[in-house]
Amino acid sequence: FDSRQTQSLGVGVRFAAPATMTTEEVNLPTLRRLLADVTRKADQAQARVFATIDAKHAEFISASDQVGDLRGALEILRSDVNKAAGQLRTASGNGGDPVQSAACTQQDGTLVAKLRLAVAEHGEFQAELDSLGASSRVLKTMLEAHRQLGELDRLSDAGRYSKAAELTLEIAVSLQTISAPKHETEPGLVQAAKKSFYQRRRLLTDRLDSALLHMVQLHGRSVAAHQRHESGAAEATSVQQVWEAMHVLDMRSRRVEQLAEQLLRVVLQPLLDTARRLPAGQVIKAKVTGDKAHECIVWAWDTAQESRILEERVLNANDHSAGGSAGKEQKRRPSARDVLPVLESLFAFVQEHLSGASSDVYSLFGKRLWPATSSCLLRHFDTCDADSSESLETFESLMQSTGFVATREKTLSRHIREHRRSLGELRRTTMLAEARGWLMQGDTPLVSVCDATEPGSVTQLLAKLPSKQATPHKSNLTAATSADLGLDASFSEEFSQLLQQEGGILRLPTMNVSSATHRLVSLIRTLMDETVKLAGEGDAAAEDLNRLVRELCALFAILRPYAQKAQLRTSPHSCAIFLADCLYLVHALLILPYAYRKQLPSNKLNLSIFIDLVPQLRILGESHFLAMLRHMQEQIAVALGPCDLAAGGAQDRAYIAAEAALGSAVQRVKLAAQGMASSLPQQLLHETAGLLLGIVCQDLRGKLFKLQHATPDQVGYLSALLAFALNGGRQALAAVGMETPPEDAEQLVRSSIKIPSWGALAVAADLLGSGFSRFMEKRMLLLTTLRKEEVLKLMYLSWRDEFLPPEEAWEALNSDE
Repeated sequence: FDSRQTQSLGVGVRFAAPATMTTEEVNLPTLRRLLADVTRKADQAQARVFATIDAKHAEFISASDQVGDLRGALEILRSDVNKAAGQLRTASGNGGDPVQSAACTQQDGTLVAKLRLAVAEHGEFQAELDSLGASSRVLKTMLEAHRQLGELDRLSDAGRYSKAAELTLEIAVSLQTISAPKHETEPGLVQAAKKSFYQRRRLLTDRLDSALLHMVQLHGRSVAAHQRHESGAAEATSVQQVWEAMHVLDMRSRRVEQLAEQLLRVVLQPLLDTARRLPAGQVIKAKVTGDKAHECIVWAWDTAQESRILEERVLNANDHSAGGSAGKEQKRRPSARDVLPVLESLFAFVQEHLSGASSDVYSLFGKRLWPATSSCLLRHFDTCDADSSESLETFESLMQSTGFVATREKTLSRHIREHRRSLGELRRTTMLAEARGWLMQGDTPLVSVCDATEPGSVTQLLAKLPSKQATPHKSNLTAATSADLGLDASFSEEFSQLLQQEGGILRLPTMNVSSATHRLVSLIRTLMDETVKLAGEGDAAAEDLNRLVRELCALFAILRPYAQKAQLRTSPHSCAIFLADCLYLVHALLILPYAYRKQLPSNKLNLSIFIDLVPQLRILGESHFLAMLRHMQEQIAVALGPCDLAAGGAQDRAYIAAEAALGSAVQRVKLAAQGMASSLPQQLLHETAGLLLGIVCQDLRGKLFKLQHATPDQVGYLSALLAFALNGGRQALAAVGMETPPEDAEQLVRSSIKIPSWGALAVAADLLGSGFSRFMEKRMLLLTTLRKEEVLKLMYLSWRDEFLPPEEAWEALNSDE
């Protein structure tokens, strides 16, 4: 359209008259012609628009400029039509001649109907005009797309691939706005624009692939990374920019996977194959060099001689020369720690020079390279030795920290844990079998133990406590000392006082234990040291070691009594050793929390506590020991059976039999005490020996005070037997290094040795056959050692012509005067 045609539309319309225009001036035929002319011109405009779409770009621009003028003309036409409708309504309201009014009314009705028709036709024209506006917007979008395609060519030629990739997204969005639901219904111009866009996008991807191929070059034993890519007059491009452009074009993941696959096939797999087939004395070495001539960085690997590797393999071959072929093949596998430095170097090179400092690209490399690497390491390399296990864990941790693999990736560490678990199970089985062999031994050498030499004993704990200074009732235990002992500061002073005042509760008395139990306790301490180390590292194997300690204690409780079940009841020596073993093991378990509390983490303190095992081990030792004492009591009672104090005099055979029975019983006590002296603590030995000797004394006491009558000869006979028994008892006690009771029976009350009925026999032997005056001399001793009926019986057996009856003598002895 041109401006003159648009103006003619406004001039031909007479409705733009003043407001005083009358009804007669409205020419209906003229209005119809004008509306027909508007319709014709609108059709012409639409035809010209369609013709313009298929014409050249210059015509698009001129047509677009005329759209605004046409829209203005239509607005003028709408205003004139509205004014005419207002004048018609005004004219219908005027008064006058009825005939004229009727004519005017009819004429006005016709005019209104035609005006309504004109308005409807105007609405259709408006819709067509909107369609023309949409076509204009399509043309503008096409022109902008054409300009952007030119800019895309310029950026691609300049090597600015990131900007070019971003521009392709903008072009795609623009073309999407003018695309039809069906491709077939789109105008040819739109289809041609899309085809041109796809061609340019394909050209951009080809240039990116070419740039990547130039910047990363893979060879059998090397990887070359060019820092920049230059093509003609284009700007230098880095690998980082290439990856960014590919990411925008949504093609980076596929290209990284392709490059990683090529890197695995060309470089990594040959490297691993060569490393696992290297002859003795050779090792893989990697180096990174710079090539200034080609402006690239080259990573390369090669084999080299290594004397350490040769020595290790020679020793390995010598150690296993007698094994089978399978075992030899297993031992010939190279150590994984020899190839890990090369792999670390390669992956570091990939991160720095191939990934373009992009963590996402590096992780994509890892997804493809890591499974093959870890699988090859586990299948073809030795990962069992301690150095390789630690190196593999460090290697996996390093790859996780750099982002090469995800943190949830635990292939190597899981394999190592499983291997360690299998080794731990094998070690557990071996230890239990070894401990079983110790515990099943019969008589084993004895080992002396005491509190001063035992690790973590009360003596050693007290040695760490500072000495008291100015204030005698307060402990100046410092915070450092409390920390060393594993105690809280608020508890340290009370603990110090407890150890100093009641330390005997936890002190280990000097005694002898079996070498099997001593080795078992040493093994438990070794396991506790390993438990502390593993718990500090957060290793779950610490729990397994704790269970192993409990299993060793259970094995002791089961096998040790079983191995000596025939001797524990009948042999005081064997039973005393077993009791000492139980006491020693209980002491070791009680001390463990104090010795290892500080070294364990706060949430792992339970690993050093075995207090639940203490009661059953104590009961185990005590029950067998008491069973042995009951058996000894029965044996002593059987030995004292022939000792009949009521039969005959000193010259009779009964005296000889009684003396022999007493000698046999006392000898049993002596032998039992000597057998127990080899292992039991001194205090326990003294108490037990006194208890056994008390069995003899109680038996004689009972028989003596059951006598109803005794002649003077029999009294002498009884005194001699009692003296013989007392002398034999002193010899039995002296044989085990015990302090013998004094000869003077009156001093026995102040003695620390507690022997049941010993004092009663000593008093009876001393006073039997004596008169009232001697009884009065021993008055206090009689009242403290004998009961009333026993004192009366002793008087009755001793007196013959005494002027004072025993009852009155008792009243005299018991009176305060």
